[in-house]
Amino acid sequence: MNKLIKYELKKTFTSKAIYVCGGIGVLVAILNGFLSCTKGHVAGKSYLIGLLPGSLLSTLLAILVPIIVCEEMESGCIKTMIGKGYSRNKIFFSKVIVSNLYMILLASVSLITGLVYAAFSKTNFNGITSKYILNVILEMLVFMIIVNLGILFSVLAKIKGIAIAATIFCPSVIEIGLLALDVVTKKEIMSKFWYGSFNPALMEGVLKNSEYIRIALVSLSYNLIFLGIAYVLLRKKDF
Repeated sequence: MNKLIKYELKKTFTSKAIYVCGGIGVLVAILNGFLSCTKGHVAGKSYLIGLLPGSLLSTLLAILVPIIVCEEMESGCIKTMIGKGYSRNKIFFSKVIVSNLYMILLASVSLITGLVYAAFSKTNFNGITSKYILNVILEMLVFMIIVNLGILFSVLAKIKGIAIAATIFCPSVIEIGLLALDVVTKKEIMSKFWYGSFNPALMEGVLKNSEYIRIALVSLSYNLIFLGIAYVLLRKKDF
């Protein structure tokens, strides 16, 4: 497992994709800081919980994860890896670990860049409590869903372009369908349990404890479901 993780890390850090995505994340964070912090337009606590959702991180992850996961499948190298004695389990979990590490890395880059810009802009961060930090942690848990969805589509498609398109567009199509269903039923039940509604809610400010529990449990469920399906598919795939 350690060899596979080192291989995945080396492979990605010699690729342009991680640097391009990181660079875009920095530029977007600076732009958000300029628009939000100049002349004190946004309070520091609101700025903090809006940093990640406004960072294009979901799109960057939808691009980066399939590039990481699909490379060996697309080139056929995964057959060689299996032939050399690496189990499918180890290959799968090494990609899961490294993909989620990149999510944490990109999120940290966006957060640090945004906070440094805000500090230089003398943004007032008074009033930030542990609940605001919890908002940021849960936002990262939601981004983990996008990572694991990207892994699922990568295993399904085995081709980077298709996996990237599916990771970007399929959730949007589902969300539109759920919103339409809510309009027809005159209820807001379905969309409340779709992960796309979580970060907008977390951006609004401190929530009730019951809302935090709901978001955490449902987010964990999505992560486990997407990873579980991807794991089963990878074990059955003929490479």
